[in-house]
Amino acid sequence: MKVLISIAFFLLSPELSFSQIQKVEVPKYISVGKFRMGFRTFSEMFYSVDDKNDTTFHWQYNNAEYETIDSYEYIHFASDGNAFEELYNILKDCFDKEVGYQTSFKLGEDLVIVKLQKSWGEKYLFISPPTGYFTLPKPILDKLFGKKK
Repeated sequence: MKVLISIAFFLLSPELSFSQIQKVEVPKYISVGKFRMGFRTFSEMFYSVDDKNDTTFHWQYNNAEYETIDSYEYIHFASDGNAFEELYNILKDCFDKEVGYQTSFKLGEDLVIVKLQKSWGEKYLFISPPTGYFTLPKPILDKLFGKKK
């Protein structure tokens, strides 16, 4: 009897372990806009919709701490409360301030610090998320947020 129970256990155990695996649909990522020069992408905004119809935005940026390699980092945030448009407006308003202006905000789970700087007569945002930093010139902002093609 013990042998029969042991055989039944070993025959059923793979079936039980496979029942913990579920097939899920891979979310489709839709690009909103990107900032690239040649083959190098500096920043891209895209979103995905999960099986519960929740939209999550993903802000990919190339960490500028490294000049010779591409090190892509991400900031993820939900679309709750029109966060995408609020982010766009915060960044757009920064360009109307004096050089040296600094603001910070939480985007998703990440603290992001933004400082307005100027080089060669052009204003740009120095954006410092938890990992690394990147810059965003004024002409690129609308393109990144899908406001201008």
